[in-house]
Amino acid sequence: MVHDMCLTSKYAVIMDMPVTFSKEAAMGGDPLPLRWDPGHGCRVGLLPREGSAQDVVWCELPGTPFVFHTGNAYDAEDGTVVMDVVRYESMFYTNSLSAFEDEARLYRWTANPATRMVSEQLLDDHAQEFPRHDDRLVGQDYRYSYTITSDDVPKGFTALLKYDVKRGTSESVDYGHGMLTMETVFVPSAGSSAEDDGWLMAYVHDATTERCDVVIRHAQDLAHPVATVHLPVRVPFGFHGSWVAD
Repeated sequence: MVHDMCLTSKYAVIMDMPVTFSKEAAMGGDPLPLRWDPGHGCRVGLLPREGSAQDVVWCELPGTPFVFHTGNAYDAEDGTVVMDVVRYESMFYTNSLSAFEDEARLYRWTANPATRMVSEQLLDDHAQEFPRHDDRLVGQDYRYSYTITSDDVPKGFTALLKYDVKRGTSESVDYGHGMLTMETVFVPSAGSSAEDDGWLMAYVHDATTERCDVVIRHAQDLAHPVATVHLPVRVPFGFHGSWVAD
């Protein structure tokens, strides 16, 4: 089961994780016939952007982690590929997501096409998901990752987290009691090329009133929202966020 991928200047990075299709579950009527399969192994494939399937270089990971969502990735000067991912220890033990039993953390994976191995480093130990960044820096070295987090993940994500991958520091802001949020989108300020000069936009659902808002903050000032847009309907959390200029 492949959910996401990375893109660098040289490669499309393919995720081959230990979740596979279960014929038995499908024949039994399971609407989500996917199962945790650690025997499948865990690897990432480096597909040259001008290459074909035969040119993929497969790099193995230690252990059998799982990734739904990738952050940014880039080609390092030493020839390795650096990618930031939200990493689980396992997933899909049953036909229900086990994310709430096994919280995800922000990791950095470094794939070495020469050794065909991937090393990993824990970046931030907060439970978090849905990493985003300044889309103008896709495939390039960057500094800031924006995720969502919570002190009680089973009840939903309630806060925005900003992580500085250069300094190894983070800051977060909670939306408040009963307020649930999804993926945060970064929108650059008009006329600015600075990575962190822009707006962070997020759907926020008030579980007590069933209202939904778009909350906007400046990326350099998480503590003070600059605008709240009240929506006439709730936007389902199944929808990811994107911003496409007109």
